[in-house]
Amino acid sequence: MKAFKSLLKYAVLTMALMMPRTTDGSMAGGAALNALKSIDYRYFVAGGTCAAFSHGITCPIDVIKVGFLLLSSLFLLLVVLPSVT
Repeated sequence: MKAFKSLLKYAVLTMALMMPRTTDGSMAGGAALNALKSIDYRYFVAGGTCAAFSHGITCPIDVIKVGFLLLSSLFLLLVVLPSVT
């Protein structure tokens, strides 16, 4: 656990040193963090909710549709084609 913490500190320090700096010498990552803090997450929640709802409704319908298509193909292969020959 101690080795993991020291490795994590090393990674954070390396990333901090590699971050580009702005013209006034401050870190550009700080501006990105401030931008992330100001995002209104309600839109992401609304989009995720709508996607989950629409997929929850349409996926079972697709499963049933594919089952019908497979049954019709099997009927064609096992019943109709052998009777023709």
